[in-house]
Amino acid sequence: MHTSILTISALAVLLIATPSLANNQVYLEQVGSSSTVLVEQLGSGNRVGVDTSDPSAVIGNSATVALRQTGDGNTARYRIVGDSNNYSSTVNGDLNTTELTCGGQGPNASGTCGGSTITETITGNNNQITTTVIGDGNNLTTSITGNTNKVTTTIESSSATGSITASGDNNNITSSMQGVAGPTGHSLVLNVSGNSNNITTTQGGSIDTIVNIRIQGTNNNYTVRTTN
Repeated sequence: MHTSILTISALAVLLIATPSLANNQVYLEQVGSSSTVLVEQLGSGNRVGVDTSDPSAVIGNSATVALRQTGDGNTARYRIVGDSNNYSSTVNGDLNTTELTCGGQGPNASGTCGGSTITETITGNNNQITTTVIGDGNNLTTSITGNTNKVTTTIESSSATGSITASGDNNNITSSMQGVAGPTGHSLVLNVSGNSNNITTTQGGSIDTIVNIRIQGTNNNYTVRTTN
C-alpha cells in the first residue's frame, strides 16, 4: 500500500497522481481560497480520504477540486466547506464508492456550502454515489451509467438546482431538498432510462418547487413529495 498525507495552507495548485497499482491511499487537507486540486488514481482498491469519519477536506472559497479514478473497488470520501467552489468527480470501473459532503458539521471543519458547482460522473456496474449539500445556490449534476447503481443526494437548501441522469438496470435514486423556498427556489430534473428503478424525491415548501422527471423502462417505482 502507498499512503500520501498532505496538509496545505493558503493558495495552492496541487496535482496528485498515483501509479497504476493497487491499494493507493491519499489523505488531503487543503486550507485556503482559490486553490486548485487534481487527484488521479489508476488501478484497483485505491482510496481518497481515510473513512466516513475522516474524509479528505478542502476548506475555503473559490476552490477547484477534480477527482479521477479508473479501476475497480475504489473509494473516495471528500468534504468541502466554503462558497463558490467547483468539485468534479469522474469514476470508471465497477464496485466503486464516492461520498461528498459540502457544508455542515464535520470532524475537520464546519460551515456552509453556497454557490458551488458539483459534477459527478460514474461509469460501470454496482457503483454508489452519496452526496450531501448544505447551503443555498448550489448546482448539482450527477450522471451514472451501468447496472445496479445507487445514487443518494440530500440537499438542505431553499434554492438549489439538480440534474440526475441514470442509464442502466436496477438503479436506486433518492433525492431531497429542505428549507423554506424563496423566489424560484427548489428545482430538480431527473432522467432515468432502464428497468426496475426506484426513485424517491422529497423537496419541501413553501412554493417555488419544480420537479421534472422522465423515466423509460419497466417496473419503475417513484414517489414525489412537495409541501407548502
